[in-house]
Order: sequence, then C-alpha cells, then structure tokens
Amino acid sequence: MGTIKFIAIICLISSYFIITLPGLIFFAISPQKTRKVLNKIVSIYSKIVLNIVNAKIESNLADKMYSHKLIVSNHLSYMDIMLLSSQVPSSFVTSIEMKNTPVLGQITTLAGCLFVERRNKKKIKNEIKDIEEALSAGLNVIVFPEATSTNGEQVLHFKRSLFQAAVNTQTQVVPVTINYAAINGEPLSLSNRDLVCWYGDMDFAPHLWKICQQKEILVQIEFAKDLKADDDSAKLRDLAFEVISGNYNPIN
Repeated sequence: MGTIKFIAIICLISSYFIITLPGLIFFAISPQKTRKVLNKIVSIYSKIVLNIVNAKIESNLADKMYSHKLIVSNHLSYMDIMLLSSQVPSSFVTSIEMKNTPVLGQITTLAGCLFVERRNKKKIKNEIKDIEEALSAGLNVIVFPEATSTNGEQVLHFKRSLFQAAVNTQTQVVPVTINYAAINGEPLSLSNRDLVCWYGDMDFAPHLWKICQQKEILVQIEFAKDLKADDDSAKLRDLAFEVISGNYNPIN
C-alpha cells in the first residue's frame, strides 16, 4: 500500500509540472494574477496528496475566508505547506536554499512561491517589496518565521524581517499553530516524530517514502484571531510568537 501511495504522489507531482509549466511564461506578464491561479491549483493538489497519505485534519477554520492576510505559522515539515494550502490558498515565502533543492525547488517555483535570502540584508528589502506587492494584490501570503523546519521540541524564536511587509501594507497577521498529534493512533513522541518532522539534513525522497508507509496521520491546526498591523514589526513578531508558542504542544 505504501508503494502505491508513493507512486501516486510522484505521478501527481509530474502532472503538476505539466499543468503549471505555462505559468512561467505568464509570470512575466502578470505575476500576481498568475500566483493567484497557481495558489488555487496547489490547494487542490494538496488536498489530493493529504488524502492519499490519509492525513486527518482537525481545524477551527470553519467558514472563515481569508484574503490579503499575512499568515504566520510554526514549521515542522514540508507537509506544513500542503496542510495550510489545503485550508487557505496562499503564496508561500520560502528560502532561496529551498529553490536550489532538487525536486522541491522546481515544485516551489511552479507553485508561485516567493523566495528570500534572509542572510543577505541588501537583498531582503527587495524581497520584502515582493511580499508587499503580493499582499497588495489581495493574495494571502504564508510565512514560517522560524526560518527553518524543526524537530518539534519547541517553537524557535521568530525572525523579524518579514513582518515588516505587514507593517508597510497595514495587513493583518493571522497566527496559525500546527500540531502533529498522532501517527497510526499513537501520540507523537520523540520515538516517532521523524516519520513526519523533516529537519536538519534529512533527504526528501526517503522521508516521503516513510510518510507513505503510515496508515494515518492526525494533525491539529489552530487559526488564532487576527493581529492588527502595528508600526513596530518587532512587537508584531513577539505577539505572533506568543500566540503560536502558547498553542503549540512540544514533542517530548
């Protein structure tokens, strides 16, 4: 069964490339409209993939409709992207290192992601401008302010820089907390976390193979109340961190 799941996901990835490849042409003409279309396609594909791996989502999203929001979340795995996309079609902000990662780089490019190089202060201003343009065009933008995926033991301190895009555009911030609650009916712990958490120098394909071997993955997603954009990006960052870390259940 796991092999069938893995093959099905690879086939989906291949079909996604074929469907979205023309998007690279339209990016030059209308980048934000192209992103909006790609966001919807990614959302559909995410739902299909999550169904294949039998990821059960418990979410308080209900009938909320988000547009023109900066959504910030803790980050544990590449699965987070599919989980959040299945809930709210959005453009994701990811690192330039991800863009250069085989397979994942091509997927993120054709998904309309926004790429940042947080270590380069000269470039970050232009990259914040790209996020501002997406928000101003009415798109939802999702940021993982820990700047890396983690092993789940704690929520890492948030980076401040990308919150400036919300301040500059006066965009409300939505704190979201992801908790992987159980695998195959067993609560997530240090002994089984690596079946879903993807961090450090883990390779993508072997990890995806492991996920495909699981019978069920239970995930809880908490959408908190919107935070009003402040003139101080550090204050906005700290408020978001307080909410997300407060709703997070550390893996131990």
